[in-house]
Amino acid sequence: AAGPDTADDAPKLNLGDSSGPEQIDGLGLPITFGLVHQIAPGDLRDRVFIADQTLPAALEDLNTRLQSASQAAASSHEKPQALIASTCDRVEIMGLLPENSSIDDVSLFVSTCRTFLAERSGETQEAIKEFETLHSGLAALTRVATLTASLESAVVGETQITGQMRAALHLSQESELGGPRLERMLNLGFQTAKRVRTETKIGEHPVSMAAGALEVARSVHGDLANTKALLIGVGDMGELLGQRLLQAGLQHLTIMHPEARRAESLTRRMLTEYPRFDGRVTGAELSQYGVEHASADSVIAALGAGQTTVHRDNAKQAIRKRRRQPVFYIDVAVPAEIDADVEKISEAFVYGLADLERLALDGKR
Repeated sequence: AAGPDTADDAPKLNLGDSSGPEQIDGLGLPITFGLVHQIAPGDLRDRVFIADQTLPAALEDLNTRLQSASQAAASSHEKPQALIASTCDRVEIMGLLPENSSIDDVSLFVSTCRTFLAERSGETQEAIKEFETLHSGLAALTRVATLTASLESAVVGETQITGQMRAALHLSQESELGGPRLERMLNLGFQTAKRVRTETKIGEHPVSMAAGALEVARSVHGDLANTKALLIGVGDMGELLGQRLLQAGLQHLTIMHPEARRAESLTRRMLTEYPRFDGRVTGAELSQYGVEHASADSVIAALGAGQTTVHRDNAKQAIRKRRRQPVFYIDVAVPAEIDADVEKISEAFVYGLADLERLALDGKR
């Protein structure tokens, strides 16, 4: 990766004139477009989500579409450079248009990307358009920096996004969509992320919350090497908790999601990150929810769908099948997804985000 920019070669803002968008000297016109968790509903993002194993083909598809659009418009500009950031919080295309690009060039890029997302997911363009987010120029460059530094994540300070952006850049560079200007733009984001983590304490909070959850899990179950866990959803905090449990000796983690490919994608990533893991990481269909719930010693709710995923009756039935052995429930979804009445079951230990934040603060005193 390139080192920090010096004062002489750092990108400079060029506001252009009243007829064109702002440019960044040395880069061109940064642009970000897609669906993000702050605006687009989770079920729409799930359907548009592009799984890791299909990203190379998706990049090739997007490259072909952008080339065709440019040729149809008889553009004299070079082809845009772009990457696809497809995570639990977003499906976003981050690109760079050539210098001196016009508003028409921006419109062409956006319409091409919208059609790409709609046709690959089976959604209508109107559904994408209703919830899409667009940034260009300095706003887009700022977006890349704050996103890479985890300031745009549902769980601010989570550590996964920086690695995900590096992986997205790597895949783009291996395709025909990458290029030196795109790498330089992302390096600015990585430099921002490094400063945020070294000069602030923003990254400590989610880690401290996960550490608190781990201590409760041990107090409820003792040695985690003999336990199983169920992760419902693929949210950042849920993934972080799953990682911490695996590191602590958990022997079996089942990941469940309404869109099976979302569970499969996270399962593959977990297995890649823990190649020496002795236990099992598996994906499961929602139809197996009752079976998996009854065998789980810990249940993490992280779907982010705005609806209850663990009802009191589900929990009572699961605990009955477990011969009243305790279950540790961790609700890290916003809004909460575990029925408040589950806490009334004597064998159920329920902790939400507020409880984990309290444990994190207590740990700092």
